[in-house]
Amino acid sequence: MANDNKNKKDNWFTKAGKAIKKFFGDIKMELKKVVWLKPKQVVTATIAVLGACLLVGAVVWLVDLGMSELYNLIFG
Repeated sequence: MANDNKNKKDNWFTKAGKAIKKFFGDIKMELKKVVWLKPKQVVTATIAVLGACLLVGAVVWLVDLGMSELYNLIFG
């Protein structure tokens, strides 16, 4: 009778539990492979991104301003 339990298929909950455990184990394993940045690198990259955003925003603003002035000149 003890062998009957081993021969039975795993039910849905057991399969799901094993799959979830494997999923999170794989995540943990992958996170160990990540090369994390030093805090100074994070600050430098953040400043670069913010600077690029400000630059792009200024360019878009100037183009918008110029186009609206051109529109007003033509149709105004």
